[in-house]
Amino acid sequence: MSFPEFIQHAFARPLSSHIERACGPLGLRRLAGLKWFWMDGVFGQAQESFSGDYIPLFALAAGASAGGIGLLAAAASLLSIAGFLPGAIVGSRLRARKPLVLVSGGTVGRLFLPLLALSPFLVQSGASLVFLIIALNALRILAGSFANSSWTSLVADLVPSANRGRYFASRNMAIGLVALVASPLAGQIIGAINGRTVHSFPGYQVSLLAAFALGMVSTVSFSRIPEPPARRPARLRQKARGFVDLIRRNPPFAWLAASSLVWGLSLTMASPFFNVYLVTALGGNAAAVGTAAGVFSLAGLFGQAAFGRLTDLRGNRAILVLTGFLIPIFPLAWALARAPFHVYLINVASGFLWAGYNLASFNILLEMSPTEDRESAVGIYQSAVAASAVLGPLVGGYLIGVVGYKVVFVLSGVGRLAGTILFLAMARQKKVTPIP
Repeated sequence: MSFPEFIQHAFARPLSSHIERACGPLGLRRLAGLKWFWMDGVFGQAQESFSGDYIPLFALAAGASAGGIGLLAAAASLLSIAGFLPGAIVGSRLRARKPLVLVSGGTVGRLFLPLLALSPFLVQSGASLVFLIIALNALRILAGSFANSSWTSLVADLVPSANRGRYFASRNMAIGLVALVASPLAGQIIGAINGRTVHSFPGYQVSLLAAFALGMVSTVSFSRIPEPPARRPARLRQKARGFVDLIRRNPPFAWLAASSLVWGLSLTMASPFFNVYLVTALGGNAAAVGTAAGVFSLAGLFGQAAFGRLTDLRGNRAILVLTGFLIPIFPLAWALARAPFHVYLINVASGFLWAGYNLASFNILLEMSPTEDRESAVGIYQSAVAASAVLGPLVGGYLIGVVGYKVVFVLSGVGRLAGTILFLAMARQKKVTPIP
């Protein structure tokens, strides 16, 4: 039995009835695509649980300062900007989108995980190792961002629009269950291997290699998705009038991108430093980071169950505004935390509301991006988000050195609230006017 056949027998076939309950009757081709997309998300999250939360701590073990951690996040975001729009242009000119996703994000991007694991053998510890970790992680993100527009366009054509809330909610619940198990497991493995040694590498190296193996299972799963037909205009030159013209013709989408820029800047000026603050200021360790991530994921499961059907019934805009007004409370709560246990309590509420926010924001992007030029629209949106993620960690890292973590957390909450207000005031239409 081949590996894809084993996955199909063990996991994909039992999903059929569940997916059809969420989406209604489906053709065999679309049902197969939704099942394999489900498996891609599950194993992709397993990869991220073993890598994403721990790469900053890996850099910290290599001797990175708060500014270095900020540079780690900013460099990744900066290179992602270099990938979004070129990837959108390339993807819009290809007949099939899946090969670009598989080669760029699914294979090349994941190969940087074992390279990260090997980095302590390539250079001596210290500044050179920190910069190598920053560079390899940034290149990993670049490969993923290059494929992002094609991935989003393919997903928009794959998942039925009328039932996206319930399908993505149920898929996200499965992803959350994986994160609930995998993130604490990774933390425990790292802690067991490294012990109490702050500047120890082996635990992180094992976690990164495990992440690579899990990520390649995700790649195999995505390769089994039948390519849905892309909705493209009759002539490419009629579509590609330029990014500026696309924004001018679709002002609600432009305001969506602008509000996301404000939200993202406020988010990323604090988010890269939460785990560092947990370890350096609240007395936590790698296991505490894993536990916090697990609590967040567990709360997210309940959030997916609550918001999945609600987004289909009430609309994505209402859910985005509701959660967008409540989420800014959480960085303020971080400023008041005194022990790792307090962070666990924060993550209970945070995980629940972020589940609704992420579900609604992704569906709104699919709704408001012009169908005829979705790759370019997604490239613009993601570039705006990435631009905020470049500036946010740099600003946050600088301000932490000047005024401390707590002030930065408060500023993050205020900025997130401003982003929600901007969206509420300006991005009024659910859908945009297609480019003729």
